[in-house]
Amino acid sequence: MNSQDSTTKKVLQHLTSSLSISEQELFVEESPIPLLPERYSIFYAEKKGSHGHIYEYCILLENEFFSSAESDSFARLLKMENFLHKRNLNADQFVILFRMLHVKMGDSEPLLSDSLLRNKTLKRYGVPVALPSIQESNGGVQIVFYTHRLKSGTIEQWIVTVSRDYQVNYETPAQ
Repeated sequence: MNSQDSTTKKVLQHLTSSLSISEQELFVEESPIPLLPERYSIFYAEKKGSHGHIYEYCILLENEFFSSAESDSFARLLKMENFLHKRNLNADQFVILFRMLHVKMGDSEPLLSDSLLRNKTLKRYGVPVALPSIQESNGGVQIVFYTHRLKSGTIEQWIVTVSRDYQVNYETPAQ
């Protein structure tokens, strides 16, 4: 068994335990995301027969698992990365990880910097849209970004706050 197979097996065991389902019910594949740091091993898992409706992401970093099945994973990852002090993730990377580990956004696609600049979509949406940004906020940070709802075409602003003790909160206009 090569190291990639053994890593996939560890991820499968972790997810079957946290999701309380059998290995036979779960499809798992490594799914690298070029915008994220190479040190992250990223896996996508889907319950067989769910047609993509029941899925989880899992990140393996330095033998630690971070999974969308666990509500504290995103905060634990930020804390392990010492994000508030090192600022070792840019706004786009933060948004991708937030979406993978903290909030399933359904049919909403985050509007990331490269796409907004390359496609000149800052003006196309007809509403004020800015590039994802990170700002200092009371010893923590505030990340502001926008999503595009694919079915309705609406744009939503998200404001995510990470406190100095790595508590993660967010708000959207719908809240």
